Amino acid sequence: MLLPAFLLLIGVLVPFAEGVWTSLTNERLYATTETEFVGAGNYADLLGEDVFVQGLWLVVAFAVLVLAMQLPLGMGVAALLNAPTRLQKLGRSVVVAPLLIPAVVAALIWKTMLQPTAGIVNWALDLIGVGPQPWLTSPGTALVSTAIIDTWIYMPFVALILLAGMQSVPDEQLEAARVDGASEWQTFRHVTLRWLVPYVLLAMIFRAVDAIKTFEVIYATTRGGPLNATRVLHIQAYEEGFRWANTGRAMAIVLVLWVIVYIVSVFLTITWRRHSGAAAL
Repeated sequence: MLLPAFLLLIGVLVPFAEGVWTSLTNERLYATTETEFVGAGNYADLLGEDVFVQGLWLVVAFAVLVLAMQLPLGMGVAALLNAPTRLQKLGRSVVVAPLLIPAVVAALIWKTMLQPTAGIVNWALDLIGVGPQPWLTSPGTALVSTAIIDTWIYMPFVALILLAGMQSVPDEQLEAARVDGASEWQTFRHVTLRWLVPYVLLAMIFRAVDAIKTFEVIYATTRGGPLNATRVLHIQAYEEGFRWANTGRAMAIVLVLWVIVYIVSVFLTITWRRHSGAAAL
């Protein structure tokens, strides 16, 4: 098995090295002039641009919004699905339905639903006396709206991970807590929740990395607008590479994004391993 593993490693490292080299040049698509080595020039130019710095903050803000929405909702849905009711099997089947829809299709559906004048969401709000909201058309609400769409699509994934954690809680610990007179909330808080810490961190690893790299939902709904309010790094890299044919700058943005993903994933993975070891003991 060593040879296939070596070939797989080469298949990963060669394109990555090519991408690093491209980010250090002024390569352009369809260019007639010779590509020149510019060193860290692309990175220096990006760090001096307000749009790029804003994109860095937007990446962090979007990831924080996604985690803040999906973890509590996923916990609540997992608790409901873990309850022994007659509708338990039906509920589990319904909850995973958004995961079966392609992200672009789901984003376009929500874009239609969130239209300021003809969208069904504003129509429903109008019925209860709330005025129409500029969900995807205002710089103040666009990022939050895209995070809500992302939550609708991927929250079931978080719920499934936490549901697996709840079902792995030893019955002996739950019974001991009940015998000691703990209420359901106290049992959940002091037994179930402590047991779920590694599962919460595992869900954070997957969702934080995906949120930092997000592209489909934002591009399908706002394309980085309005007024660059959702122009995250992936959108900027796409536009640099395919709209303005600036491959060198596009790869520089992608590598900055890779560094962010690497740092976040390593930190969360180390934290997850520490808590997983503590839970095993």
